Amino acid sequence: MKLASLDTVQNAHDDSIWTAAWVRSTEESPALLLTGGLDETVKLWDPSNFTCIQTYTGHCLGVVSVTTHPTRRIAASASIDSFIRVFEVDTNKTIATLEAPPSEVWQVQFSPNGNNLAAAGGGSSSVKLWDTTHWQLVATLSIPRQGAPQPSDKSSNKKFVLSVAWNPDEPNGEKKKLFAQLSHIHSLLKVSLCSILKIAVIIPLFLSLVFMGKKKAKQRGVPVKVGGETGLAMRNAKSAKLFEVPGEGATTMAALFEKSCRKHSTKLCLGTRKLGCFRQNITVVTIYASLGDDALIHSLNETQASTLICDAKQLKKLAAIGSNLKTIMNVIHFEDDETAIDSNPSTNSDSWRVTSFSEVEKLGKNSPVQPILPIKRDIAVIMYTSGSTGMPKGVMITHGNIVATAAEVMTVITKIGTSDVYLAYLPLAHVFELAAETVMLTAGASIGYGSALTLTDTSNKIMKGTQGDASALKPTLMAAVPAILDRVRDGVIKKVEEKGGAAKKLFNIAFNRRLAAMEGSWFGAWGLEKHLWEVIIFKKIRSVLGGYICFMLCGGAPLSGDTQRFINICMGAPIGQGYGLTETFAGAAFSESDDPSVGRVGPPIPCCYIKLISWAEGGYTISDKPMPRGEVVVGGNSVTAGYFNNGDKTNEFYKVDERGMRWFYTGDIGRFHPDGCLEIIDRKKDIVKLQHGEYISLGKVEAALLSSNYVDNIMVYADPFHNYCVALVVPSQKVLEKWAQENGVEHRACSDLCNRVEAVNEVQQSLSKVGKAAKVDKFEIPAKIKLIPESGLVTAAFKLKREPLKAKFKDELLKLYQ
Repeated sequence: MKLASLDTVQNAHDDSIWTAAWVRSTEESPALLLTGGLDETVKLWDPSNFTCIQTYTGHCLGVVSVTTHPTRRIAASASIDSFIRVFEVDTNKTIATLEAPPSEVWQVQFSPNGNNLAAAGGGSSSVKLWDTTHWQLVATLSIPRQGAPQPSDKSSNKKFVLSVAWNPDEPNGEKKKLFAQLSHIHSLLKVSLCSILKIAVIIPLFLSLVFMGKKKAKQRGVPVKVGGETGLAMRNAKSAKLFEVPGEGATTMAALFEKSCRKHSTKLCLGTRKLGCFRQNITVVTIYASLGDDALIHSLNETQASTLICDAKQLKKLAAIGSNLKTIMNVIHFEDDETAIDSNPSTNSDSWRVTSFSEVEKLGKNSPVQPILPIKRDIAVIMYTSGSTGMPKGVMITHGNIVATAAEVMTVITKIGTSDVYLAYLPLAHVFELAAETVMLTAGASIGYGSALTLTDTSNKIMKGTQGDASALKPTLMAAVPAILDRVRDGVIKKVEEKGGAAKKLFNIAFNRRLAAMEGSWFGAWGLEKHLWEVIIFKKIRSVLGGYICFMLCGGAPLSGDTQRFINICMGAPIGQGYGLTETFAGAAFSESDDPSVGRVGPPIPCCYIKLISWAEGGYTISDKPMPRGEVVVGGNSVTAGYFNNGDKTNEFYKVDERGMRWFYTGDIGRFHPDGCLEIIDRKKDIVKLQHGEYISLGKVEAALLSSNYVDNIMVYADPFHNYCVALVVPSQKVLEKWAQENGVEHRACSDLCNRVEAVNEVQQSLSKVGKAAKVDKFEIPAKIKLIPESGLVTAAFKLKREPLKAKFKDELLKLYQ
């Protein structure tokens, strides 16, 4: 076998093949090769030229064993996630999914006659047998401990079954002829120091020397010539032509949904349904329920909406604003078992008719209508932004925008398939969530709906002792905004701190060992050590989000590098950090799964270009060294049609170049790394020039100061007629009250504590400390602060409503400058 062919196979599995097996030839099909590895896939190869014929997915951790049936064209693959997948080699059809609790699977093997499948059960100290007719568990063989040492610490005597083998001279596969290799952790710990050095130091060092310099930095984005204003433009390195539609060729949401239904009609999520509003070319208006009455009235009246769809809770609020709604004729509500619907005249206005969703479904079933199908230029959604700078604006999103973003995500995250389960808990009025669910529908993945308040077992709305959404659903995919991931991280750290002692030390050792490995050190935790930490420490932590997360999509705001690494290690899943806006239908840049870096948002997605334009006033130019910097401008198929009924704002932020390409000016400041990836470093609107000429980026400072344990939220404010900035701080109530108790600071309530000078000084010292650690300039650290119990002024996307905050706390801000 040629070495070049071996390299091809090796590279296909992220440079780590763990297992291989031959598929027997038949009269119709030649012999083929199956491989499995670190990238959680099984690949089928043509050995004549070593081209990959097919890639099979379905595991959440590395594939450690593959075996093929002696007479049938079927195979079984095992992962240390405790699952075995049995599938047809030629069609990739799943025959059975076998679980081998309570611990990971290390090896699987068909018996010589093919009647049984055996699995070494990892830490369960057993071998399990299934019949290959009905795929039922027929036996569990406990492996006796013979001649093993008797340590005083019983916990260290845990046994691992690492391998199984059938006796070929016993075609009936008698149990006594099935041999298992048994290892004792205690024995492993007693091996000589020399052996430990060989495994932990010499081998990694040797590998690092062998592979050092072998890999070149992957070019993810490349320069491209475009029209419009002068700047530096990049495209995705994988595609010279901008993507418009997914592989199925659908150009509208209606067509995309129906094609997915036909393709995945037997799966849980899709079935054979039709997509109602889009199939009739009805434009859907999305509005956050939390925007407030004035914003709701403005949005509904501006779009002249005739039908309002809401849940039972919002239906009760409708009476309060009903007299201000000019065009509503129909109200459709989703039934809620816990909320009784009041059918009195206060909710059934003379101006509209109230109907339940089930009644609408019956009406459609009894009186079907012919579709009025849209084209890709038609407006699918008018999505009202969360209004961080005032009254929300309605962004007009075309069908073409939606399918273009779906197409590019499917090329970036190629492993999404029908076996995936997606947990949807962000508002569907959030562009990030709408884009994510569109991708899931395209891929045929299942979707489970939850909420941020019921996400985990310890969430506020979950009764103690019952399961949260993630534990019940066990998703493989999730989308998240940084604020949610920060909560997950803080929750884990809090539990570790509460346990203290040996548990805390063990967690810190495991975390730091894995962190070293993720940052590229061969002296970090790799191989067997990595998997031991997974079993001992991180497996329990992963149960917080169900235990099966394979990939997380993050967007909506910058994600700190510390949080990203923490989630990578503790949840065992890569995070695809994206960058986009409602105005680009969430599509602009997306980090690739094989990119281990933090703080960046990846290269441009294949359906758009990203251009940096110099902003001399702010000191950012495309000629800057070592990396070009400037305002981020997005052009391509994901750029939306503009703001509804707001030509002035549309003309201000949207431009069309001489080639007919549409560009959106984001107001964000970014820089391009040498590999073509984008990093967001600033925001034009957040930059204020102080009295002495220094520029201060409010958003950058806020992001740095949020790392203080005392801070739940913060708004930095700078008056250009002064030479320092100030801040409004929403403190972490639990942390601040704990400090007060330890230091004897008496208080009646959190609001009382916020006014105590001692508390203000303590929080301010913390801000100075974290600011210096983040290399924030002295003039950027707030000179004075005001503690407020809770502002309540964040958007549904967890962004500050800066202008409303300034108006609400106008007097407090003035006092800080006195």
